[in-house]
Amino acid sequence: MRSVIVIAALTAIIAAPSFAQTPAPAPAGSALAAHSGVMLTDHTMRASKLVGMAVYNDQGEKVGTVDEILVTAGAIEPIAVVSVGGFLGAGEKLMTEPLSHLKLGAGDKMMMPGATKSTLTAKPSFKYGYGLQGGGG
Repeated sequence: MRSVIVIAALTAIIAAPSFAQTPAPAPAGSALAAHSGVMLTDHTMRASKLVGMAVYNDQGEKVGTVDEILVTAGAIEPIAVVSVGGFLGAGEKLMTEPLSHLKLGAGDKMMMPGATKSTLTAKPSFKYGYGLQGGGG
């Protein structure tokens, strides 16, 4: 009987640190609770949740879609590849923007303050495997 109590106590001691490593969920009613797993409690955003998100400007107009998040060795911050224009994948243009220029707004809306479709399409094109391709168009 005594050995069962010792084994149970040791199991509790060994398991306790693993319970402490689980991140706490955002408090109900907080701004982070509304972000359905895109943003963690420490304000870290999950790249896998960002890809495919629509990007809106200050006026609520959709100006693009997050196509990919790029992490470059030695870079200070990740880069968002944003798809602009086109319809159903035809005629779209890829451009890059530092991820810090995109903000997660209310209701999981990805916001790019000051952006318009014309300002984004005027930026240099991006092609996977080749990088930036010069002027707009």
